[in-house]
Amino acid sequence: MTRTLGENLAAKTLTPETLNRRLQKDAGLLPDVLAGLQSPVASVRYGCSKALVLLSADAPMLLYPHFDDFTKLLDSPHRILTWNALTILANLTRVDTRNKFDAIFDRYYHFLASGYLVTAATVVESSATIAANKPALADRIASELLQIDRLRTGPHLTAECKRILAEKALESFDSFYNHLTTHDEVLAFATRHATSTRRTTQKAARTFLHRHGGSP
Repeated sequence: MTRTLGENLAAKTLTPETLNRRLQKDAGLLPDVLAGLQSPVASVRYGCSKALVLLSADAPMLLYPHFDDFTKLLDSPHRILTWNALTILANLTRVDTRNKFDAIFDRYYHFLASGYLVTAATVVESSATIAANKPALADRIASELLQIDRLRTGPHLTAECKRILAEKALESFDSFYNHLTTHDEVLAFATRHATSTRRTTQKAARTFLHRHGGSP
């Protein structure tokens, strides 16, 4: 990574938003930014990561050649990098002409059972993007999200966390409901959560059922 870029990120005089715009104008900066993901300086590491998340949404084709690098990043010891890699890979499905995501589908959804709320939530929220870009995977995605009720609780994934995930899953289901070949299990999921003790989850479930012809 060039000294100036690293110093500016460390000093926070260069924001991820600005770096994203620079990358879109000059892809020659990309190797330095990718190298920055390995920086021992947290502000550099996470600044580069955030910029790449933004770039993956705005110009995914620039990052698609590095799909395998982001797959490897899923195993980062830094959970923020894992979260961002999950988001980036979901965004890259928009240009996934080689069906590289299909090949890592099981590995990707393994993170739903990570035991951490933010990690699981990132997978659930990203599912809407993946299904929109790859509707042929909608049924497989739904099957994974329906496992939320069966996730083990723990210190970082409480029963309340699971209710939060259920709410997010309903939002994702809503976005790709029309791509599903069968709706029964999804409607049953919504019905179960229509009596949730979490008010916003209950509301989301009832709204979902109203919209899609189910009944709480």
